[in-house]
Amino acid sequence: MPWHILAQRFSLYRKAIFCKVKKVPAQYSLYRNFIITYKNKFANSTINGIAIKVLSIKIRNNFHRFNGISLLIISVSCIKTGDFAKLCNTNKRTLIHYDEIGLFSPAYTDEKGYRYYSENQCDTFFTITCLKEIGMPLKAIKQYIDHKNPVDLQTLLLQQQKKVDAELEHLRRIRQVIDTKLHLIHTGEHLHFSDSVSAVSLEDFPEEYLIVSPPLHTSDHEKIFSAIYQHIAYCNHNLLNAGHPYGAMLSTEELLQGHQDVYAHFFTKVIQPPNGHPWMLKPAGMYAVLYLKGNYYKADHAFQTLLDYIRENSLTPGTYCYKEAVLDEMAVAHENQLVTRISIPV
Repeated sequence: MPWHILAQRFSLYRKAIFCKVKKVPAQYSLYRNFIITYKNKFANSTINGIAIKVLSIKIRNNFHRFNGISLLIISVSCIKTGDFAKLCNTNKRTLIHYDEIGLFSPAYTDEKGYRYYSENQCDTFFTITCLKEIGMPLKAIKQYIDHKNPVDLQTLLLQQQKKVDAELEHLRRIRQVIDTKLHLIHTGEHLHFSDSVSAVSLEDFPEEYLIVSPPLHTSDHEKIFSAIYQHIAYCNHNLLNAGHPYGAMLSTEELLQGHQDVYAHFFTKVIQPPNGHPWMLKPAGMYAVLYLKGNYYKADHAFQTLLDYIRENSLTPGTYCYKEAVLDEMAVAHENQLVTRISIPV
C-alpha cells in the first residue's frame, strides 16, 4: 500500500510522518534515541514542542515491516494553515510571512508545499504576538524565540516597558492638546461681538504656568518676530506645547502710557511647573477680560476699551496684560475670524 494511501487513514487534522528507521532525517534524529529507549513500548513524546504519538514500533533484528520497508509510523496532531490562523486570530499571510523569515515555521510541510501546524504551537505564536504588540521588532523576537530564557525575557520586557512608558507620555501630551483645543473652540463659539470686540467681563481664573521668552520690552517688530520664532522653537524642541497657542505679555504701565505695541514676554501655557525651563506663574484671581475678533496685532481699540472699563470701575490693574489666541489659524480659515483674549488681573 502506497504511503499516501496509508496517510488517508488518519483524520483530516492529523498528518502521518513516515521515516525509514535506518535512515531517519536529521530533523527527526531524536527518534533514534526514542527508539532505543522505548523499544517495544508505545509512548508519547515531543519534538520541537510538537506532540508526537508513536503508533507502531518494533525493535529487533526485524523492524516494523510494511511492504518490505522498515518504518517508524508517527502521528502528529496538525491543522491546516487557515484553521490555525483562525485559532490564533491572525491570517494566512502573516503565518506565511513568519515562515519565510524563519520566525515561526509550520510543524510539517508536505511534498506539495502545504503547511500544517500543531495546536501546541499556539503558545509560541501567542508569545510572538505579545512581543510584537508591545513594539518589539520581528528581528529581536526571532533572536529571543531561538534562545528563550527568563533572563533575556526580563531584559526585553524592561526595554519595552521604557518604550511603552514613553509612548504613553506622548499620548498624554496629544490628549492634552486635544482637550485644550476643544475647550478653546467651545469658548470662541459662544462669544458675541460688537465692532470686533466683545463686552468686557470679569472672570475668575486659576493660576497658570507659563513658559516665557527672555524679557523684551520693545516695539521693534524685527526683534519681536525673532523672539516669537525662538520661543516657539524652544517649546517645540522641549515638548512643552500642551495645545495652547503662544501668547504675549505687555506691561500695563506701558499700556496706560499709550504704548500698546511694547511687548514684555511671549509665553506658552503648560500643565505643570516646568522645572528646568524659564517660567512664570500667572496668578489666580479676578481678571477684566475682553475678546477681540480679527487681526491679532490690531488691538489698539480693544486695549483702550479694557483700560476704560478698569478705570470706570475703579479697579487696580496688575503688572501684566495677557494677550492669547482662542481661535487661531488652526481653527479658522480667514483672518477676520480669529479670536484673541485680552485679560488684565484686577
